Amino acid sequence: MLTNYKSFIGAGLCSADVPRVDSAVKVSDHILSLIDRNNLDACPIAKQFVPSPQENVVLKGEEWDSLGEELQCIGNVLFQKYPNRCVLYVSTYCASFCRFCTRKRRVEDASKDEKNDYDAAFDYLRRTPVVEDVLVTGGDPLMLTPKRLDYFLSNLRTIPSVKCVRIGTRLLISDPDRITNEMCEVIAQNGVKFVNSQFNHPKEISPQTVRALDRMRRHSISLNNQSVLLKGVNDTVETMRELCMKLYEVGVRPYYLYQCDLIPGLSHFRTTITKGRYIHSRLRGFVSGLAIPFYIVDLPAGMGKVHCTRDNFVEFDPEIQNQGPGVSFGDSKNSPLEYPVRKFFNYQNKSFLYDEREYCPHDVEDTARLIESLSKGSTLEPD
Repeated sequence: MLTNYKSFIGAGLCSADVPRVDSAVKVSDHILSLIDRNNLDACPIAKQFVPSPQENVVLKGEEWDSLGEELQCIGNVLFQKYPNRCVLYVSTYCASFCRFCTRKRRVEDASKDEKNDYDAAFDYLRRTPVVEDVLVTGGDPLMLTPKRLDYFLSNLRTIPSVKCVRIGTRLLISDPDRITNEMCEVIAQNGVKFVNSQFNHPKEISPQTVRALDRMRRHSISLNNQSVLLKGVNDTVETMRELCMKLYEVGVRPYYLYQCDLIPGLSHFRTTITKGRYIHSRLRGFVSGLAIPFYIVDLPAGMGKVHCTRDNFVEFDPEIQNQGPGVSFGDSKNSPLEYPVRKFFNYQNKSFLYDEREYCPHDVEDTARLIESLSKGSTLEPD
């Protein structure tokens, strides 16, 4: 396992003369075994876990708590963005630290946990019966010992109004052998409805991971996947098709495909929503319907998750006189898509302007080439 810059440099994953980033660095032995050391710049695993000086570039509009989780926070551990659902933060640590982590502000930093008050969180849930669904997350909950995990799950199980408990984890990707039969028994015995994984590339579905998935299925644990669309990792139709079908094959339902959040230092990972919608549209007809995820943007300031369909945003750019011919992405209900554009989301009486040129600067030219090729009738897919 690598846990500091010195070890990353010694392993040949970082150069000593490259500027360092402020956030934590950590890679498990299992992730190391998946990294292509001979082609680091193009390796989809390395891109997710090896720090890049591009993380030091912060854009206007990026926020550490971009999703507004802490706008309504109980005991420093219970976040509520929706009337009937909460997120319970139970672990600061992960087996490996993702460079695009939404919770960089507190993951791998135990000092942020000094004010954690789980008694206050459980008391709130008992006093708030409208909350029916709790997502147990972190960090990674499955980094806890089975006994500690059982403490959280069993407490939730005693609250009659909490009808659904889910767990979010990347341990299936980063250290699958830690998912033991004992861990699976704790999850199953406490009535957890779903375990949500995050596979972002087909290469992550290793033999060790398949064995861990088999252990979970033998305990009747249902598995969903929530991928993040990442430039240079999975932003091609071919990669996303392969990922969805491999997940389907090993018994994991592709549920969400997330637009990369507006966290500081992630602009080099962020694709345009325009490209994301194109990739998503090209899954249908080539991938089983059960293997097609919902394409989602989690809007800032606690607005919540919104499907990236034309029912939920308006595209416009008054500053550009000639926006080109426009391209339809196969949805008969949607008018032709034009680029470059801003996307104006209006959801639950709140609005947000998503400017692709501002938030996705590394993907603007690639997307423009894609739109141009499609407008000319080309069948080329994005690079």
